Amino acid sequence: MAYPRPKHVALRSIMAAALPQYNAQVAFVKDLRLDFTMIAFDAAAMLSWEAILTFADQQGKIDALIDKAIERFADNAELAATLAALKAGRTPVADASAVPSKTHWAARDLHAVSGAEDTFVDVEWLQRGWRAARAVCRVWRDGAPVATGFLVDGNRIVTNHHVLANAVQAASGQVEFDYQVGGSPQKFDLDPNNFATGGDDLAGDWTVVGVKGDPAATYEPLALRPVTVKLDEWVNIIQHPAKQPKRLSYSGNFVRWQGVIAGEKNEAAPPERSELVQYLTDTLPGSSGAPVFNKHWDVVAIHHGEFRDGDMVKYEQPTGSTRAFARNEGVLVAHILRALAAISSRSSS
Repeated sequence: MAYPRPKHVALRSIMAAALPQYNAQVAFVKDLRLDFTMIAFDAAAMLSWEAILTFADQQGKIDALIDKAIERFADNAELAATLAALKAGRTPVADASAVPSKTHWAARDLHAVSGAEDTFVDVEWLQRGWRAARAVCRVWRDGAPVATGFLVDGNRIVTNHHVLANAVQAASGQVEFDYQVGGSPQKFDLDPNNFATGGDDLAGDWTVVGVKGDPAATYEPLALRPVTVKLDEWVNIIQHPAKQPKRLSYSGNFVRWQGVIAGEKNEAAPPERSELVQYLTDTLPGSSGAPVFNKHWDVVAIHHGEFRDGDMVKYEQPTGSTRAFARNEGVLVAHILRALAAISSRSSS
């Protein structure tokens, strides 16, 4: 490693404390013009920054990284000075006087709920999330991975119309479960004789197709039921970003717009978006067809892409943020259920 290890370790600790969130790390790496797909981000901030710094060192960009961090934290004089000293060749040492004494801590009540809604969940929430993740799969078409899908009742998977538009495409398709770090991938062929899809319009960007064999014996299907979505509700997506191993996008994810409010059509919604929901959740090509979950692990929508107005991607800058975020968009599950019921009714009549 070209960069001295003691300084590498010091920089890793500084950056892990300053930018512990995955979303912020990816944004920082993109700003630095590093190929973020080559970096093994981790839920543990220290491991993520070890990977980021190792890759930056290989690309000869450590000094550029420090400069970018100084620019990013210009309003924090102490942090900026520490980073500048590190770049100049001085390994920073923690200032013991900056550590509060026991008396200082004891004199204050340091417990608080930081937002309008508390973020506490039972630890069992992690177990339910793990079970939900097992139903998420990578979709293959014509011998190559293309997107994400998820298993539902009847040994069927749900994905997007733009992923599998017809039974002919499904005939060459497969799904791959357990493609993740530490997993044991298993593939199943799709059944083109059990196929239903929406259409080329935005709300029609869904497909339900059968899977040969019995994946439900191993992977618990996700339930599809109408779920009300609320503005500013926390959501997350389990997906195969860039068609890579399964990952969870879980930080800073909120609903920003919806075509249906409290079960009623949003009158401000244009007709083509009346069955959609938009959110600030990170995705990449390959994430299409992924389930969008609320905090109870109910599937509320099927992700289908970034929100575009014509050819322009729409961005918004949340209050207090220095960054603008691209909205992503999905098709509401309630709409898909109504469409499937209509198809079933026509078939039986």
